Amino acid sequence: MTSPDKIWEIIQNKGVIPGTWRHKRWFTTSYSDELVFIVVNETWRYFIRIIIFDKPQKWGHGNLQVFVVSKHTNLDEAKEKAKRLENELEKIGQHIENTIWKIPVLAFLKEEWSDENVKNVIRQGTWEHGLWISVDNPDNYLRPFDILEISRSLFGHSAIYLGRGRVCHFAGNKMGSSNSGGMKVKKDSLRNFFEGENRRFVRVVRPVVQFKSKDTIKNNISKAISGSYGEEKYDTLSNNCEHFANLIILGIRYSGQSCNFNSFRGDWPINLKKEICSGDDWFDYKMKSGSNFEEISREIEELTQETSKESYGDWEARIEVKEVYLSNRCKIQ
Repeated sequence: MTSPDKIWEIIQNKGVIPGTWRHKRWFTTSYSDELVFIVVNETWRYFIRIIIFDKPQKWGHGNLQVFVVSKHTNLDEAKEKAKRLENELEKIGQHIENTIWKIPVLAFLKEEWSDENVKNVIRQGTWEHGLWISVDNPDNYLRPFDILEISRSLFGHSAIYLGRGRVCHFAGNKMGSSNSGGMKVKKDSLRNFFEGENRRFVRVVRPVVQFKSKDTIKNNISKAISGSYGEEKYDTLSNNCEHFANLIILGIRYSGQSCNFNSFRGDWPINLKKEICSGDDWFDYKMKSGSNFEEISREIEELTQETSKESYGDWEARIEVKEVYLSNRCKIQ
């Protein structure tokens, strides 16, 4: 883990905190392998910022995700709210169950959303970047549970990176197949995902706050593969590879390519917390008796063990900053 002093130095060098900071504290949580800072800074008002640090792999990019939670006219009021946030966020690191904080992104945002705001939730809770990836050294750039997207002739194709050059995706029996009758979820090689090529330009989407726990994600992937999820039920507009990847990692059955929101159950506005928590239902009905679920689970567990995060070169220069304004949407008042 990178030292707090080092991360704070990067935060200051990147100009993340305008004006003068009046209060700061760092801690770890279950959804961030590195550190989370909470800061009160003074410009024309007192602003509370939650900063999540994501160090790059050996190569590739890292991220400082900055949530601007609220603004205040009084410093004492700002510090009091910051401390309440600290106490609640630390509960996540202690794995306290049965609270709204089990899903941190919903702790920051309202639960009831329209279709446009569902997209905003995904944008705010993730960060993305594009880069060239080779099948020879993907772990130098990617980590387990990254969502990968590549371009194809008409539609893009999405997969979930598992580690060690393997992916899970909703695909056909042949590379690039779009025949819905041959489509199902399967574990595959990165080379097959790249349609036989050694190197492709990939859009990488990575959660920075926890939509679903890693254990739940691994369990859902194992269920989907062993139960042949989606077999003969592929639909470009309502049940495609992007729907599947977002459902597994974020708990939201959504595809930006199709812009089809009928895939949500029920009428708008949906309860996003319930949508995420009920994601398991999509896989339970596909589990078959006598399936190879246990065997697949062991394989997924082994693949998703992360390699060292030791970075090389000028890795600080590869840290990108993304600022998200939550303002009055924060649930803690």
